[in-house]
Amino acid sequence: MANHTEWKVRGGVIRIHLLEEDTYVEIANYRLDDNYFYGTIYYDDTKVKFRMNHTSSPNWNDYDYGYDCWTGYYAKPAPGVRAASGDAKPMRVFRTQE
Repeated sequence: MANHTEWKVRGGVIRIHLLEEDTYVEIANYRLDDNYFYGTIYYDDTKVKFRMNHTSSPNWNDYDYGYDCWTGYYAKPAPGVRAASGDAKPMRVFRTQE
């Protein structure tokens, strides 16, 4: 399921806010190495251990990266249109090079 998220890392715990559902998930006791990302997901009273396998990485030479902005909650301004300064929120973006 796709969700817009906000996340923070504090004290070694990743706290993820699932915006559409207005719920929180925490990832703790995690570890990342060359082949795996694993740890424990906490959701309310549910605790689930996970292990994700690293299968591939993008060729970062095929991407442009930097900062963009959006206005309102999720809406992005049309290309080439600047948002009002009070409405603009920075957002890190990755795009396929044209």
